[in-house]
Amino acid sequence: MSDEQEKLEKLMEEAVSAVSEVNGEQDSESNEEPSEASPSKEKEYYDRLLRVSADFDNFRKRAQKDKIELVRFGHESFARELLEVVDNFERAMAHSKSTSEENNTVLQGIRMIFQQLQQSLEKFHIRGQSALGKSFDPNLHEAMNYVETSEHAPNEVIEEHKKAYFIHDRLLRPALVTVAKAVEDHADPSMHETNENLEESQELIDQQTIGISSDSDDL
Repeated sequence: MSDEQEKLEKLMEEAVSAVSEVNGEQDSESNEEPSEASPSKEKEYYDRLLRVSADFDNFRKRAQKDKIELVRFGHESFARELLEVVDNFERAMAHSKSTSEENNTVLQGIRMIFQQLQQSLEKFHIRGQSALGKSFDPNLHEAMNYVETSEHAPNEVIEEHKKAYFIHDRLLRPALVTVAKAVEDHADPSMHETNENLEESQELIDQQTIGISSDSDDL
């Protein structure tokens, strides 16, 4: 038994208990003179019935919402697994470079199957969204790598490894992308090494000059 069913049964038991108490109180009071406590008892029962009714109404609304969510997103896990098949189809078509007539026929068949697969996904409101050329959005994209480049604007998606997919308006899978970043100024290591060699050479020349001067003084 689910938690929701247990809550529903508990609410129904409280409602039945409250109604039974009201009926029992009315039967006992029919043979007795009205007492001053009767109005307070009636208010107590009335409040209990209102609370049970409100809880039941909330439960009904929550159950209806859960049913809608189940219809809309019940196949989410299966769809996410199926996207791996979609990715493999796209890779196969992207890497096919054969020009023979036989292989071209096979490739056309693969494309037709892929189109049927895409149409089936669309029937269940599953759609892909390309991220190429767009600004990186951490809510929709997952960065796999950052590349320094001056050919693209910083934070622009320059390569898409996996496309983002949505089910209705919910993100089913983020896009896996490579993002451009601004080129930083780096000192050339070869220039640094050249400067060090020049300094060592100058130091050696100075030492030799000092040695020659000392020999001349001795003479």
